[in-house]
Amino acid sequence: MTVPAGAKTLIILRHGKAAPHDAYPTDHARPLIARGHAEAEFIGTHLKVHGPRPDAVVSSPVLRALTTAQIVARNLQAPIRTEPCLTIDTPTRPILALIEKELTGAGCLLIAGHN
Repeated sequence: MTVPAGAKTLIILRHGKAAPHDAYPTDHARPLIARGHAEAEFIGTHLKVHGPRPDAVVSSPVLRALTTAQIVARNLQAPIRTEPCLTIDTPTRPILALIEKELTGAGCLLIAGHN
């Protein structure tokens, strides 16, 4: 894939398949199930082989999104950090501000979250 000089790439990744809502006391505690782990491994491997390769990974702190991001980041050997504004039902404005800030220092950014 050829990207014009100075262009930025944003990858938005939704978490892998998670455990059912009623199996855990809070929505934030829901882990990935085996299928979700496999989906994250697939995405990480696909990006590693075919690109684009993110310079950084920023994830929601919610367990299922963070686990997805950690698997992908491990495959890409990319740095990862969590961002509290990437939780469920956050208004758009703080997320857009985060993306703008993060893309100033990265040519390619992966955001892992929900919905």
